[in-house]
Amino acid sequence: MSTKRLLITAGCSFTEQCSCYKWLTWPGIIAHDNGMDLLNLGKAGASNSYIENIITDAVIEHKDKDPLVMVLWSQPRRVNINDLGTLLRPAHCLKKSDIPWYEDPDNLEGVYKNLKASLRSMWRTKNLVESYKIDYVHDIGLWQINLDDWPDKPPRHTLRLINSVLEKIKDNWYFQNLDFTNSDIKTAIWGRYSQISKDDDHPDAKGQEWLADLMINKYTKRFEEVNFIYD
Repeated sequence: MSTKRLLITAGCSFTEQCSCYKWLTWPGIIAHDNGMDLLNLGKAGASNSYIENIITDAVIEHKDKDPLVMVLWSQPRRVNINDLGTLLRPAHCLKKSDIPWYEDPDNLEGVYKNLKASLRSMWRTKNLVESYKIDYVHDIGLWQINLDDWPDKPPRHTLRLINSVLEKIKDNWYFQNLDFTNSDIKTAIWGRYSQISKDDDHPDAKGQEWLADLMINKYTKRFEEVNFIYD
């Protein structure tokens, strides 16, 4: 029986050690560098509600093993279907208004609701994991669409939509209780850029190292911020 600490990770294709990578993804890097056992639950195309569910199951099963849980959240626009798949576009039986997407410049309420649902999953996951006194680190992942992808600059209606949602989400309860900054929420809507493979839209080896450093630094930072009282 292994005496190593267990690292439990979850996310989408940026996290899964899938065949598309010729290098370790960030969970593998962290586990290797820190001598940990790894349970990587990343799944390509995973929605945030799916990530919430899979982490819930893993925490319940492994809570007595002193695990470290790390989650790299996915795109808010993905919709989970009973843990069996992810809906990326409205099904033919649904009206467009039933599942709003970011491409609609007039659907501010739809964008807000999608983001709120993801924030709810993030808060519930954080609350569950920490209720078992398990160490937990999370961040919002690298969305595949990036401001730098536009040849000049994003369309004005897109920027207006982003800024409007940023202003509205600041009053949301989940936002206020997740210690997210305004830039973190902007990341959730639009994305943050790291090293991207030239072959597709996924992080290359340097990008995965960047993600590993991001998660480890967030974990170790909590110890640096402890205020010690000396007699």
